[in-house]
Amino acid sequence: MYNKLFSRIVDSSIWLESESTRLVWLTMIAVMDEDGFVAMAAPLNLARRANVDLDKCEHAIAVLEAPDPNSSDPDNEGRRVERVPGGWIVLNAQKYREAVTRQVDRENGRRRAQKFRDAKRKQENDLLARNAGVTPRNASGVTSNASEAEAYVRTDQDQSRDLALREQEAKIVSTISEHRALMDFYHDGFVARFGDKPDIKGSKDGATISRLLKTYGFETVRERLQRYLDSDDPFIRQAGYTIGVFSIKWDSLTVAKAEPHNGGTHSFRTQTNVQTVKKTIARNHAHDPAAAFGMLPPKK
Repeated sequence: MYNKLFSRIVDSSIWLESESTRLVWLTMIAVMDEDGFVAMAAPLNLARRANVDLDKCEHAIAVLEAPDPNSSDPDNEGRRVERVPGGWIVLNAQKYREAVTRQVDRENGRRRAQKFRDAKRKQENDLLARNAGVTPRNASGVTSNASEAEAYVRTDQDQSRDLALREQEAKIVSTISEHRALMDFYHDGFVARFGDKPDIKGSKDGATISRLLKTYGFETVRERLQRYLDSDDPFIRQAGYTIGVFSIKWDSLTVAKAEPHNGGTHSFRTQTNVQTVKKTIARNHAHDPAAAFGMLPPKK
């Protein structure tokens, strides 16, 4: 487990506190788990991990548990941690992780797009270099039949290779478009039924949808997403209709039928949802392949 830090931490109000308080806060961020839980039984444990004196650690904890009128985060009156059995909870951990996830996704998208552009540029330059000698001539100005025949063969090979590359690029763009459409379909369906945004686990949930899309195809995944969000299964309700549970319940959704909610015939799959998916795919196919290759995270 590791956690990233934003450089703007040095501009936050916590940086106005003492050195020992900053060290304790950074230690908590470094050791917290994915739920923001810092597993430290007592202040002494935390003091040793942060390498500060116990009295300074206890003072730092009091500062972090207290309201901070200078904090830029209005949630919890600026409090940063709360004591719970077995340790502390970092109160803004979820918000922090979501910000980190968005930043990482943007950086990865930029790198993938740049890699795609570099590969395409290299391909074009290699093709120009090979075609520069397509019809070599001898000293008397007469074209060499052997060289010309070799050039024709090489050109045919280039064309076949270029066609294969274009087909591969088109397949990648199509897959990315379908992936984005499925994530949008899940997001919009969740909001339509529950009136709130789903808890999407960044790249983890994106990888789950990618795996299912590759194995079963777009239509099958979309249909079972529909059944999943229409389901009133107690386990699914308790888990909060997450994508992780969608993967777990995949087999049961192959035979499941959508059930009415609240004794009625409510279902979020309307003509509008279907048209939204179609428009998303069409838009992404028409988009520049380099940008599509970045595969931005689903909207929130």
